[in-house]
Amino acid sequence: MPSNFCRMPYEAVAVTSVGKISPCCAFDNSKANNLQTVSEYWKSDLKKEVIEHFDANKWHPGCRSCWEQENNGLRSKRQKYNSNNSTLPFKKDIAEPVFVEVALGNQCNVACVTCGSDFSTGWRQYDRNMPELFSDRLEYLKVNFKIDRAFIENLLESMKNNPQLKIELIGGEPFFNKEGLFLLNEMAKNKMPNEVALTSNCTLINDNTIDMIKNLNIHINPSIDAVGSMYEYIRNYDFNIIEQNVQRLIDANVHLILMPVFSVFNVWHIPELLRWMLKLDLKSRDKVKLNNFVHGPDYCAINNIPHELLKDTIQEIKELDTTSLVSAEEKESFLDHLINYKQVDKESTLKRTLEWINKCNEIRGTRIQSLDDDLDLYTEYLNHAI
Repeated sequence: MPSNFCRMPYEAVAVTSVGKISPCCAFDNSKANNLQTVSEYWKSDLKKEVIEHFDANKWHPGCRSCWEQENNGLRSKRQKYNSNNSTLPFKKDIAEPVFVEVALGNQCNVACVTCGSDFSTGWRQYDRNMPELFSDRLEYLKVNFKIDRAFIENLLESMKNNPQLKIELIGGEPFFNKEGLFLLNEMAKNKMPNEVALTSNCTLINDNTIDMIKNLNIHINPSIDAVGSMYEYIRNYDFNIIEQNVQRLIDANVHLILMPVFSVFNVWHIPELLRWMLKLDLKSRDKVKLNNFVHGPDYCAINNIPHELLKDTIQEIKELDTTSLVSAEEKESFLDHLINYKQVDKESTLKRTLEWINKCNEIRGTRIQSLDDDLDLYTEYLNHAI
């Protein structure tokens, strides 16, 4: 395969966070279209156009996000999907998709510091009153997307016709979305065997949720970026409840793939997060994915950190025995990203990084630098750099 090849245009469909249907969730929304169902997209001119580009060994303009991430030393959606499906046979012309990724909407019950109103309604109260430096976040307020019942029913029909069709549910928060819950309940009620991946903040795990999940071929991707007070700053939620909910999922024998997201807020906290994960009573099939790095908003990305400020953290990670969580190859790839990312020296971006940390301190009512000495040192660097 050519080095820039991507399987997704040939076998996948995605509904993005603003309701556009395209080959994947990273596809440029301005290049996507407003088709209503998976079936419509599969026959669309857009799908044909994107495939023609890859057949000619060219990037489609809508794939800009992936090539920018790769140029900055980050692992792109294209690379993750190709890697995750590398052992599966590839067929160029198939009658229907094998994978559907659905952003159910931007309804979410928390407001994470690396997020905005385009992915979380929890941010609206804050994005309305952003200073001029973050006026671009006002655009996020225009996003008010919710997947509709017609799409869900069409998807259910596709899944019934093809039990091998896999789906991934993201948000927002899927368990905070009534159409997402309808979809899962229908699948459980009809004992549908289709494989489901669901990314969740794990704030809304209750007895009904557990009972439903037990009747699904599902794995949950808990999105947990830190522990204790650092988690509570980043996610604005009680970490004790999260610990209890994760343990409930483990006790219910739910398949878990823990998926932290790394940013300027938590990168120095990674060793503590890994130690917490090592203490969990994870089953042998459960995994941890260490390949998710924030790339937008760009002022939250670790690319804004000088490499020398991460040396001690990287050494601490190297010394941790994480063989029960990730393979040696996966850990090596993770460390490679921490060591070799393309550092940003642009003064305007660094200024926004510093001011974003200050703004989040104001919103949280807590100075994050008091939770982490390395972050205190980092903000000193930012003050001098700008």
